[in-house]
Amino acid sequence: MERTTSMNKLNASGFTLIELMITVAIIAIVLTIAVPSFQQVIMNNRMATQANDLLGSMNLARSEAVKRGQRVALCKTADPFAATPACTTSGAWGQGWLIFVDSDNDALSAGEVLLKVHESISPSTLSGDTNVANYLSYAADGTTRLAASNAFQSGTLTLCPGTSGMTGRSIVVNAAGRARIASVPC
Repeated sequence: MERTTSMNKLNASGFTLIELMITVAIIAIVLTIAVPSFQQVIMNNRMATQANDLLGSMNLARSEAVKRGQRVALCKTADPFAATPACTTSGAWGQGWLIFVDSDNDALSAGEVLLKVHESISPSTLSGDTNVANYLSYAADGTTRLAASNAFQSGTLTLCPGTSGMTGRSIVVNAAGRARIASVPC
């Protein structure tokens, strides 16, 4: 009889309550460390994706200008889902943007051939400095030019997440029409 009892003790398996509580405590500690880091990774990926979306739109506008042999512009729009979305001078680039063939060289999309519409990137903010506050205009040779004066157009668009204190991206456009992305504090 004693032999059967000792066999049962050897075959019994499972966790004690103390072992289970220690495991749960360790998991809780790891999660409190990992979750904020994971949120940072998600935010950085979102910033990279949105910056690459804008850069892709700029490259499309530039290549279409060269391919078509005429000016193609990229402008911000207040309502990308309108039946006929139009350029705007109010608000920020984060509302959305348009790419269109600018046959009359005025950087306004009214009556122009629309090539692409991009929706809002909220909660992120995207704003441009003076030369690129409202539009980017690519000439047939791929350079960026101001619509009114035809002078070279260069500037910086700054993309920041909706949360302050995080790292954002700046998209720097040179007069040759080339753009690059850099990290910036927001």
